[in-house]
Amino acid sequence: MRRILLILPLAALLLFTAAPALADGALLIDATATQSVTTSEVYVNVTCPAQGTVTVTVSDEHGAVYYEGLRGDVSGWFYTGDLYLPLQEGTTRYRVDVSSEAGAYSVNVTRTQPRIAGVKAYAAGFPLSTVYSRAGNVCVTLVTPSDGDVTVPLVAGGIYRLGSVILHVSGGTVTAEALPEEGAGAEITAGRVYLASGVEDVMALADGRFTGAAGALGMPMSLGDAEVVAVMVELTVSFDPASLHSTTADPQPGQTQRWQRMVDLDEDTVG
Repeated sequence: MRRILLILPLAALLLFTAAPALADGALLIDATATQSVTTSEVYVNVTCPAQGTVTVTVSDEHGAVYYEGLRGDVSGWFYTGDLYLPLQEGTTRYRVDVSSEAGAYSVNVTRTQPRIAGVKAYAAGFPLSTVYSRAGNVCVTLVTPSDGDVTVPLVAGGIYRLGSVILHVSGGTVTAEALPEEGAGAEITAGRVYLASGVEDVMALADGRFTGAAGALGMPMSLGDAEVVAVMVELTVSFDPASLHSTTADPQPGQTQRWQRMVDLDEDTVG
């Protein structure tokens, strides 16, 4: 994390108050009871006993001072007001120190990304945006009846590698299995599997017009007699992104060639 030295006027960042004034979603921390906390909230408000002149210091995990402010003539229970703790990386650690004649109190705050809820995730074998500009994050995986097991990334929101999807191809059927990463707290709230055996049907998948074969995770689905079939595994997921790596949904090995084969087969049929 880049070290930041930022000393601002009192009114610019820290509002000392005699009673809590919480921003929406701000976390109130009693420093007499809590010395360490992990939160996805952007603001924290630290409270403790204080007397006389109070010094509040916010520093990063390397000890660089992010903010320092003073308040005089304090007596009784003290609130720092809303402290803004920006997220510099996937996880950012701060230390908040409050000192006065009544004593010194410290709280270690670990800022994490908030939980992401209700986003689409796809088995990302072949991003349709490579061939169709309006496809967004929609992906398919192109399989043939002789493939066996095919493993591709499970990508959520177009940027998070959430885990993997295994397509079990056997006996003329395909069955989709989703394997989210451990530690991501992933919850699959909805999931559908679609099969398209031609370019036009694949384009219909991309823009929501598809009316063909549809099923669910864990359900064997017939591949029919097509040489190449596009499988779209579309999930609705919620997860904690802090432990995940960002990624780009690029075509997996061999997928571009299979797409071209599907295009060629369609052209042969038309011809």
